Amino acid sequence: MKNKKALYDVFKIKERSLVVKLILIFTEQMSNVAFTDFCECFSKDGDLYLVFVHKKTVSLLEKLEKENCSRKERSLIGKKIIEQILLLNIPDFLIEDILNARQIQISPAMDVSFLYELKEIDRFETVTIQKIQDKLSAVLELLFSYEISLQISEDITVFLKQLKQGEYAEYIQVYQAYLQLLERLENAETVLK
Repeated sequence: MKNKKALYDVFKIKERSLVVKLILIFTEQMSNVAFTDFCECFSKDGDLYLVFVHKKTVSLLEKLEKENCSRKERSLIGKKIIEQILLLNIPDFLIEDILNARQIQISPAMDVSFLYELKEIDRFETVTIQKIQDKLSAVLELLFSYEISLQISEDITVFLKQLKQGEYAEYIQVYQAYLQLLERLENAETVLK
């Protein structure tokens, strides 16, 4: 383990067919220097063990329920979530796993990290970028729920619809579209002032 004071989540995979396939994927991820959430994988008695750093701060859900976050702050959180997806460079099934408002963690410095649950790891071969876009749209919908409820910006609704329909072929396209959305929101806010 990397740090004796850190907390870790250890997942045990017993199903042999999964172990054979996942051990290759996670062994490869051990050399992914950007994926600092993942510590190691090993097998024992035919089972696969996956070790992740447990970075518990405040969940996105808790933050939104307890704090009156400005649109700018919520926009920044959305941006950082998408940036993390790009920077971590992890398999799609792990991205799908973390895109949940309970698992997205927000530090006091507004850094974004994730908690892993691996509840549906047996579906790892069926996850697509389109499914991930649908889950991301739900997270962003939560972030922009105030603006959506007041129908403040058609741009938000259009972007979320495009995400739900899986219109982007790559994560970088999602990020670029999100940045364009934020720019349009800023411009509209400036015009109103």
